[in-house]
Amino acid sequence: MRCLLGLLLLISSSALAQLSADFSAVNTQGCNPFTVQFQDKSAGSPSEWFWDFGNGITSTSQNPSVTYTDRGNYTVRLIVKNSTGQDYEEKTNYIKIFFTPKTGFITDVDSGCAPLNVQFTDTTNTSGVAIKSWLWDFGDSTTSTQRNPAHTFSTGRFTISLTTETIEGCVSTRVMSGRIRAGIQPTAAFSASPLTGCASTERNFQNKSTGSITGSLWIFGDGEKSNLKNPIHHYKDTGLFTVKLIVSNNGCKDSTEIAGYMDVDGPVAKFSTKINCADRFTIGFSDISIGKLGRSWDFGDGTTSTATSVTHTYAARGTYIVRLVSTGTTCNDTAYDTVYVKTGNPEIAVTPVKSFYCKYDTVQFSVINYDSTAARFFSWDFGDSIITPLRATATTVKHPYTESGIFIPKVIIRDYAACRDTIPIINAIAIKGPKAQFQTSVTSCTDLPTNFKDVSVGDPTAPINQWFWSFGDGTTENTAGPFNYVYPFPGVYNVQLKVTDGNNCSDSVMQPIEIFSTPVVDAGNDTLVCAGSKITLNPTGATTYTWQTNPDLSCTNCANPVAKPHKPAVYYVTGTSNGCSASDSIVVDAQTKEKVTVQPDNYSVCQGNSVTLNASGTDNYSWTPANTLSNSTISNPVATPLTNTVYTVTGKDSHNCFTDTAYVNVTVNQLPSVNITDSVVQLMTGTTYTILASASNDVNSFKWSPGTDLSCTDCLQPVATINNTIKYTLTATNESGCSNSDSISIIAICTDQYIYVPNTFSPNNDGMNDYFFPRSGAGISIKSLTIFNRWGQMVFQKKDFPVNNSNAGWDGRYKNVPQAADAYVYMMELNCSGSKVFVKKGTITLLR
Repeated sequence: MRCLLGLLLLISSSALAQLSADFSAVNTQGCNPFTVQFQDKSAGSPSEWFWDFGNGITSTSQNPSVTYTDRGNYTVRLIVKNSTGQDYEEKTNYIKIFFTPKTGFITDVDSGCAPLNVQFTDTTNTSGVAIKSWLWDFGDSTTSTQRNPAHTFSTGRFTISLTTETIEGCVSTRVMSGRIRAGIQPTAAFSASPLTGCASTERNFQNKSTGSITGSLWIFGDGEKSNLKNPIHHYKDTGLFTVKLIVSNNGCKDSTEIAGYMDVDGPVAKFSTKINCADRFTIGFSDISIGKLGRSWDFGDGTTSTATSVTHTYAARGTYIVRLVSTGTTCNDTAYDTVYVKTGNPEIAVTPVKSFYCKYDTVQFSVINYDSTAARFFSWDFGDSIITPLRATATTVKHPYTESGIFIPKVIIRDYAACRDTIPIINAIAIKGPKAQFQTSVTSCTDLPTNFKDVSVGDPTAPINQWFWSFGDGTTENTAGPFNYVYPFPGVYNVQLKVTDGNNCSDSVMQPIEIFSTPVVDAGNDTLVCAGSKITLNPTGATTYTWQTNPDLSCTNCANPVAKPHKPAVYYVTGTSNGCSASDSIVVDAQTKEKVTVQPDNYSVCQGNSVTLNASGTDNYSWTPANTLSNSTISNPVATPLTNTVYTVTGKDSHNCFTDTAYVNVTVNQLPSVNITDSVVQLMTGTTYTILASASNDVNSFKWSPGTDLSCTDCLQPVATINNTIKYTLTATNESGCSNSDSISIIAICTDQYIYVPNTFSPNNDGMNDYFFPRSGAGISIKSLTIFNRWGQMVFQKKDFPVNNSNAGWDGRYKNVPQAADAYVYMMELNCSGSKVFVKKGTITLLR
């Protein structure tokens, strides 16, 4: 079962390891606004993607594009998921957006007589970036690369452009069409008619200037002006007026002036109007005419007056044309004005019409039934503290409400007389919808749960019934919660909650939360020190550290405490970075003092013999004297002392912390002397031999080995019977149990030189040499004797009989028939004691 579980974990880990987030971009830097195309390059077949481009924009597309509008460095994060898990890749400052300058310039003059000298001044808004180059195009086929050039223009109208480029390569161009005008000076001249007359008489002015004229300016002397080439003017004052004409050709000007040129007789009709905003039906009129002798008012409602100042009350709403006729000695003049007497009955219309609106719905308000000729400006008060300035001329506005409640919008209308009317809406506006809110921490840590709790406020009559959470990494939830969400990767995440109530009204709130990496705290590698020694602990992976209280530590609220352990100890540390913590521990083994022992500590050995010494209790050993030891640096060296010796062993632990010493005494006993007179003898098999030996007086026992064919095995000089080649060893042991040995090798000889075979025999029964048989004084037996005649015929054979036995020999017969005197061939197999077999061949002559 454990093997199966391990295999499943291995397979799972392999699958997770295959999912690896990665991405690239076609271009990673550019000038704002700049669109970047991203390419997913993740391995492991992801099925979901979540991009955070670092500019507040996210995407779930596999290969999205995004436009960066502001300069800066942007960190891009990609989270990929599939059924096996998830992974992320974050590239810090991956996208670099540079500032595109807002090119601009000014000139000291923009028109004048050719040749026209113009000084250009660059006013480009660089926002702190450095401009690498300037390129001016003056519109006359000439350019300049100076920052603030001067240029001389001939006649004409010239379009000026300036192109700037930053050191990052961002380019911007400003074009001003017809910015510079240069011309040839014309000659100004004019005439007018009539030159005298009543103020009510229109005066015709004629431009008589010569040359190319592109512009005219008339100054009539009464404060009035005109840009027409040949204007008609009605003077609003009396007296003599100086007239001036300024003409230009692309800014190259000339002027002429005639003093007292116009003689204007009065009267000039003028009157002022005073509106009573509290009583729009009553209006005051005052005659302020110049040079008048009499007057006549017509108030436009059928009533008249000749008084200088009149307060007139209109009986009905309406628009009235008021006329004042001023009379003089020979001239009359008339002035007109329009008054608006409380016309219309303004009210506010709402579109669309609903019993209630949801928050963020756009409500359209319009003012209707108002006098469009009298009204000048409108100001809207939407009842939610949002008020538009009293400068707008729009009568229809759209407004979204961001809070729930009952609101009474109103419109303020200012008319031509600066009087204001405030028109409230008839039916209040009901805005409904929940207020989305949630609680969470501002920061949290990877791999630790971050709590999210919905604290939204809903409408009691329409409770919240839908929730949508977006945790900013592509993960969403559709329940109220609360949630303990674990962010696996660090970064800033924009968490959003959207709630919807029973009225189908929604609200959402977004809050950024920064997730810091939970530090990977490493207390350090387990180590060992000498007991009582100091060691400085060096944890890594965090910013601050707190150690669990331990009397061995010099401090606990520090990064690098000094530990002084007297025995093995475990020290626990918690590291914190950005409020995220993790713990680890380090084992510090303390090497204590070890005691060296030798068992046994006394030995007795015979001279020339060895003994194994045995020390224990530590890791490393050093023995002295070393010259009679097999190895002086092991725990169990073999000692071969020549004399009585005291060996000293010094033990050290493997970390060289402490040493200890022990001793062992080795007594060396002398060997006895033993000597065998002969070391090697050769003897015929079947014979006997007394081995001669001697020994020292301290010997108390003897031992012969092997004991084969010896008369005794525990005596000094045994008798040996020779049957085989053999080596005998005599071991003599003294009172100290020490032994010494000597050896003798006895070579058993068995060859044909020890056997006699006659070369003739005469089987004539005379009792002498009647049989052919081998003779020997050694322990030899005949395994076989075979005799052949000259034709190869076997005439005799005998097996397994002893030497020196005539009865076993050949009597010269074959099949009991005496054989002829002749030469015969024999072959014998001879067997010595010890089973050594050898063959002897030859010829024998049979005599008759």
